[in-house]
Amino acid sequence: MDTDRALQLLTALANGRDPAATPGELADLVELGGIDEVSPDARAGLAANATGLDAARSAVRDQRRALDLAWGPRTGPLSGANKGALAAAQATLRAAVAQLEAGSLAQATVAALVPNSPTGSFVSLTLSGRQTLVDLTAWRTRFGRVELREFDERVDSLGRLLGSWVGSAIPIADGLDDVDQNSRFHWGHPAVRASALMLLAQGGATFSQEYLASRVTYFFRQIGHHGKSPSDGLMVASVLAAVNGDSEPVKTAFLWIRAGLANGPPFAGAPSLPIDLAAACLADLPMARTPEGFAGMAEMSQALGTNDPLAVAMLVRSGYSLVDAATRFRAATEALQGLGYTDGSIPTSAAMLASSLVAAPSFAARLSELDPWARASFPSPAVAAALLGSLLLAPSEALLLQKYAVGRVAAGSFFDETPEIDYLALLVVSGIVRSGTAAEQLGLAPPSDRPELTPLGGTGQGWTVPDSAPLPSSAPALAVGATGAVLLPALFAGQAYWLYQAYFEYTRQHPVHSNLVPIYG
Repeated sequence: MDTDRALQLLTALANGRDPAATPGELADLVELGGIDEVSPDARAGLAANATGLDAARSAVRDQRRALDLAWGPRTGPLSGANKGALAAAQATLRAAVAQLEAGSLAQATVAALVPNSPTGSFVSLTLSGRQTLVDLTAWRTRFGRVELREFDERVDSLGRLLGSWVGSAIPIADGLDDVDQNSRFHWGHPAVRASALMLLAQGGATFSQEYLASRVTYFFRQIGHHGKSPSDGLMVASVLAAVNGDSEPVKTAFLWIRAGLANGPPFAGAPSLPIDLAAACLADLPMARTPEGFAGMAEMSQALGTNDPLAVAMLVRSGYSLVDAATRFRAATEALQGLGYTDGSIPTSAAMLASSLVAAPSFAARLSELDPWARASFPSPAVAAALLGSLLLAPSEALLLQKYAVGRVAAGSFFDETPEIDYLALLVVSGIVRSGTAAEQLGLAPPSDRPELTPLGGTGQGWTVPDSAPLPSSAPALAVGATGAVLLPALFAGQAYWLYQAYFEYTRQHPVHSNLVPIYG
């Protein structure tokens, strides 16, 4: 059975219509666990069991009263006679409850059954069948018309890929254990888990955990604090660790760019953390360390109409010309504002969309589809919606990939607090799609489809983003040569600032595990 026919059959069942499936088709779907088949005689037996449901409800109520009477006054120990009556009432109540449960299950089963005319039997969707229907709806167009078994294997393989990423992050997190004794970091610390996934997404899978730990520790101790909390410092250090080049030149470049951004227009007065993250994102660009480079950044800022350093850093790295970057940024901003977003994350969110390969006319429609999920899941929904919206996937595909990743993060116990799961899953999804790990499986555009890297204005030499990092290096580089690789540091920096910072604030204010908050307030 191919995917088109499977989608037709499962859709009919989901809508309570006769699927008109042949015996062979039913056998295939039953074997895959997508449906249950019930004979007419079995359905008649279930219907008979369901007819006693009202009597079972009355029996449970009557036996509950009988149990209360057998218990008697609660002023002293039970007498022997009362103990016997109590035991008998409890046994009778248990039997009545079992009968009620059986009748309720029979009624629910009968209600879900749909007649299938070619076989004369009745069929219903299982939970697995409903998930298969969701998968088919989202992936059938991308995967093409293939056999259902092949389709299931490709979906399972995608889930295993997500799970392997979570598993690969654990040894990296172990390597980050106690990067600073005073901060008491450990692999279960939220900042360490996020940093491990960031390093993995930026190419860290090919390096030993010892190398990654030493590199992050170096940057954390050299530039990590500077008035920030330890978790903020670890985020900055993780972005810097992915910059191509030896640690000392990268640190020097970072300090130069940070000073230039903090002390001159148009970024003077911006909060220190986004300036640090922006400087870390630009540390491998030669022009970012020259007066001409700062002039180019100022021109980009003026063209965009924002002095948000993270937004400017993303557009600088995007490779779009000054005019195209400004046009795309305005279109993304208007799409976000059209959905009612008004907070300070709009420039960063708009830059995520504008720096992607997604066509600008589709921004509004993509964000509208992602908006309900983002508002329900994140403290800065504009950032989350823009991030998934900037992937080279249909919104429905991106949402389903996020759902798969949530399951893999939770199954791997790679979290402490429930609100953290959605964010860690977002790191996994954006990292896998943009780093190219799933490019072949999902049929995404190859790296060569990125925009040509063009001058972005400024004085003197102009602003040209290089394909390769210019810093000298005797150590292996954490550079990723895949779709959107030049944007990964800036994208993860934007996530860290707007999404993970809000999560840290929540955990500081709510020390009780989030699962207990509804109970203990």
